[in-house]
Amino acid sequence: MTSVSSVSTFGSLQSLLQNMGEVQNSLNTSQEAISSGKASQTFDGIASDVQQLTSISAQVTRITNYQSGNATAVGQMQTASTVLGQIQNIASSVKSLIQTQVSGTLGGASFKQQIRSQIEALAAALNTNYGGNYIFAGSATSAPPIKTPVP
Repeated sequence: MTSVSSVSTFGSLQSLLQNMGEVQNSLNTSQEAISSGKASQTFDGIASDVQQLTSISAQVTRITNYQSGNATAVGQMQTASTVLGQIQNIASSVKSLIQTQVSGTLGGASFKQQIRSQIEALAAALNTNYGGNYIFAGSATSAPPIKTPVP
């Protein structure tokens, strides 16, 4: 019975020594990674991470493109909002001019000159350009929507 117990102990010791060797190798690898600042000394050590890194790189590129597109859209929307405010002011001015003309307190030549000035201001507002594109040109953003000078 003593011999069986010795064989059993020998197997346990062998297994324990093998596990200790694996732990020692793992410790050496970890120490090497910490001291060198590299996850692995060979490509084999990082092969499983390459696909994830490649995927992350593509995602970063895609996100950067979205951010750039969003920044352009925000700029266009802010510019359009400002111009729409100007157009509203022009419309209010035209309304006041018409009311003044109807009441008879504004002469015909002066009225015509002031209306023309407001039409030119409206054309300039509608021809607002942002980033090389005319905001109010519809799908033909490379050409101004209003031909100037206004007839």
